[in-house]
Amino acid sequence: MRFDENIRYGMDVLFFANTVLTGKCTGVYIDKSLYHYYQRGTAISKTKSVSIKQDILTAYKKIEELFRNNGYSDICFWARGFYCYHACVTAEIALQNNDIKTFSIMQKEIKTHIDDYIRTNEGKPEKIERIYGLLNR
Repeated sequence: MRFDENIRYGMDVLFFANTVLTGKCTGVYIDKSLYHYYQRGTAISKTKSVSIKQDILTAYKKIEELFRNNGYSDICFWARGFYCYHACVTAEIALQNNDIKTFSIMQKEIKTHIDDYIRTNEGKPEKIERIYGLLNR
């Protein structure tokens, strides 16, 4: 088992999905904290780099493929919903950087996956308003 070295952001999510969905690891849930997660202000998830943020889009496309290839087509919408969320984040950063080309590309991605995003965020109108705010710019 290895991390995808071509992905700088989202490789942990892809690694976990690959490990679980391909049966390379079985686990047991226990209701006990085993570690404390600390996120530094300089963490890659805080970056304003569009190219780094786009890596997680690649990761979620691969996760959707893993779902499909391992008999979980019925829940692929979850991967597409997260993909749409990260396309939204990337679009916002593109706007901040005045990168109209990337913003336009992300708008198209959001439109493609908006139904899945809405499905994964039922009961959270503020999240859906955020998405429509980006689409209406």
